[in-house]
Formats: sequence, structure tokens, C-alpha cells
Amino acid sequence: MLRVWGFAGVCIVAANMALADDIRVDVITDDDTGEMKFVPAEITIQRGDTVTWINRQFGVHNMSTYPDGFPAGATGFASPLLQEEGERWSHTFTVAGTYDYHCIPHILMQMTGRVIVERTSQPDEQNLPNAADIEAYRDQVTVFFDPEDFIDLPQRVQRNLMEGTQNGAAGANAEE
Repeated sequence: MLRVWGFAGVCIVAANMALADDIRVDVITDDDTGEMKFVPAEITIQRGDTVTWINRQFGVHNMSTYPDGFPAGATGFASPLLQEEGERWSHTFTVAGTYDYHCIPHILMQMTGRVIVERTSQPDEQNLPNAADIEAYRDQVTVFFDPEDFIDLPQRVQRNLMEGTQNGAAGANAEE
């Protein structure tokens, strides 16, 4: 009896691990259309799930939350650059809410994604970035864009690069 229960327990654990492994987002460089995208662009998961992003062909990409793009009490994420086909990066989500992210090198191409952990956050539940958050984000963005070019970036990126945006993240969940 214990042997059967032990085997069943191993099967349940293995099944749960397989489910976590199935939460994947493909990082796509479509040479035919010139599109850069995350597929799927939006996913809904459970607290404790791990998402793995997989670079499906050669191309330089990363995944980075906006400073106001994750729930208060959570930690945003910034992956290293994925450059080779098959490279992977994973993040485990422990706080419920909405995580909006983008590929910084391809933000002008609208390469954005969203992870919803259990439920969509209300705007007042999102992180209110402080000066350190903004400075860290600015450091990430300036690897690819000169500060004088910030005006050309999407409004959400500009908002998160400006000191003083920590006074309110209204519209943090708005699509841009």
C-alpha cells in the first residue's frame, strides 16, 4: 500500500513539474515579416508557476518589466540578453497580479508581453517606482538608446525613464 501511494505521489509531483515546464513563451524574430514578438503575448498563470522564455532563432532579445509594470510587493525582472537560438531564461512568479514586460532592444517594434498571475492588477496595485527603480531602468535602456533619443520611445517607456513618475502609475495597465 505504501509503495503504491509513494509511486502515486511521485507521479503527482512529476505531473506538477511537467505543468510548470509547459509554461513557455517563444521569443520570435520573424525574418519574413520583420516582426519581433513574444508568443503568446499574454498568458495567465498561477502563483508559484515558472515561465520560460525561449529564443527561437538567432537574435538579441531580453525580457524586462517596466518599473511600474508589476504588482506592489513583487520584484520586477530583467533577463540577460538571449542571443543564440535555443537560449532560455526563466522566472518564477510568487505575487498575484499583472506583469507587463518588453524587449528593450526592440521596444520601438512594440515587442511587449504580459503575464497575469491569477488576476489582473488594478492600477493602484502596481509598483510605484522610486528613484532607484528609475535609475536601474534608465541604465538598462541606455545600453541600446542614447538619452537624447528617449523622446522617440513609446510613452510608457518615457514615463518610466523620467524622475518624478513615482508619484503615480495611473494607466499602468494601459496598452501602448
